[in-house]
Amino acid sequence: VEQDANIFEVVPEWQWVSCPDECTTEWTYDGSTFYEPIQPPIIVTQISTAQGHLALIEYGKYQAAVDFINAIPDPVEKLKAEVNFYRRNDWQRDNPTLLALAQGLGISDSELDQMFIFGSTQ
Repeated sequence: VEQDANIFEVVPEWQWVSCPDECTTEWTYDGSTFYEPIQPPIIVTQISTAQGHLALIEYGKYQAAVDFINAIPDPVEKLKAEVNFYRRNDWQRDNPTLLALAQGLGISDSELDQMFIFGSTQ
């Protein structure tokens, strides 16, 4: 069978390079090192109340959260916070009460994200 020599472009500068077994087509190569693909960030915007409580326990913040809510002087605001903390079916990452609680406990946005990621696995 005769083949046409012009089917494939020949690029003299290109060369074959051995790569680790775990390499896939998504990996990149800079001429000396292979790099795994960058994974997109995990974004969790909702977890159950139980998952939220478990995340607070894991991060050592549960009792501080309870104390923070108990220290709210206004009875109506305290009751609202208790409902949000104990009675909701789920916690939304952008809930104003949750954000105020996180701020009051000194939890950064990135730490809150990590707590939501952890909570989603519980």
